[in-house]
Amino acid sequence: MIYQAHMTVAIDGNQQLRRLKRNEQDMKKATCNIFFKADKYQKLFGGEIEKSIPHNSDSKETCRSNFDAANLSLQAIKKHRVHESGIVGCVCKHNIPLEFTNMYESGERYKYPLSLIKVLVEKYGPRLNCLYDIGCRFSAAVDKYYPQLKDNGSKVAIGVFHAYGHSMECQINNNPRYIDNFGLMDGEGMERLWSTIGNLVRMTRQMSAERRLLTLSHSIAHYKKKHIFNLPTYLRRRQNKAAKILENALKFIYAYNPSLTDDELEEKWICSCKKLFLSLIQMQR
Repeated sequence: MIYQAHMTVAIDGNQQLRRLKRNEQDMKKATCNIFFKADKYQKLFGGEIEKSIPHNSDSKETCRSNFDAANLSLQAIKKHRVHESGIVGCVCKHNIPLEFTNMYESGERYKYPLSLIKVLVEKYGPRLNCLYDIGCRFSAAVDKYYPQLKDNGSKVAIGVFHAYGHSMECQINNNPRYIDNFGLMDGEGMERLWSTIGNLVRMTRQMSAERRLLTLSHSIAHYKKKHIFNLPTYLRRRQNKAAKILENALKFIYAYNPSLTDDELEEKWICSCKKLFLSLIQMQR
């Protein structure tokens, strides 16, 4: 049987890349087929449908993270001064930009990443792992609208950096370092992209909708081209890092007990991790 690897993407939003309205009639939605194909799918998850999008209730009770990007906290939005209130996008595990969608007069709602996933599933298939800041709560929405992902063993987790802002209970189940098929991906590829195009924030805020979208698309395309060009160097560096980690791990394992099988080692490792987390949880309480 040939093993089919999962494609892994990191999803994140940026509310700094918003555009101010010129007047009350400035409500036109610009279109672009280079990266922003997901815009046309927002209506599938918006309006009354959005109110029925499920949350992971178990995670909501156990996870005490202070993530509030979904709230309409922007003062400019409250005053109806912006139309596009930011963008949500995704990159693959090699930090190559894949797809984006505009946010309209709102924070990070579930309809935006769900629209991205629809484009990705249509293009790449259902073997798709996702890393999202609130993956612990977002997973229920993915299971409802894309059951084929779960059927194919796909998973939703939290980026490594953001995972440490979640509760210990949440980290046990959603930190990608403890989940199969995520490898050493940290899920912060979008943060690197935002840092690169951050100089466009002030420039695009006063633009027309069409010119803003064109500017963002060309900048993202340049970022993508540059990363594809540097991909051989990036892959070699990542391979060397993975090989070094594996070498050090094997030395430690053989020194501890060379007769351990892979299954026994995995069982002991998971058990020790859970004991550590549970002790930390008890200390927090």
